[in-house]
Amino acid sequence: MVKKIVLKRSRKSFIGNYILATAAFLTLLLVNAIFELSSIVVYILLIPIIFLFLEPEFAVIHTTYTLGEDNISEIRGIITKKRRTIPWNLAAYTTMRKGVIGRIFNFGDIVVTSASGAENKIVLKGIKNPEKMLGKIEERMRKHKSL
Repeated sequence: MVKKIVLKRSRKSFIGNYILATAAFLTLLLVNAIFELSSIVVYILLIPIIFLFLEPEFAVIHTTYTLGEDNISEIRGIITKKRRTIPWNLAAYTTMRKGVIGRIFNFGDIVVTSASGAENKIVLKGIKNPEKMLGKIEERMRKHKSL
């Protein structure tokens, strides 16, 4: 029996959001200290900064990836759920994408494409240790191809 693996997006993959939000917040503090902005303007400018900090949390909660015994699934949604599934025997190939920041912090995207076409694919975004997960995915694909 193969163990079911549940994956979420790594918070490391949002390092750009955190850096940008921190820089914007510090800039807002500096501009407010120099020009003494009204409190309404400060609150309005805080909205996108707060969004940059909260967007990673929403993305982590919103999407779940499951490597099951018979298939790979992507489940999206908080209240209503949408599920996209590719059976292992129909998974044609996989690719891994890792940028410079991903190489430094060890995260990346894994794309599993179905044999039924390139439009039917699941992208596991911002996965921690993508080489290890890619190995597990390819192992399950090989196992089901040989059956």
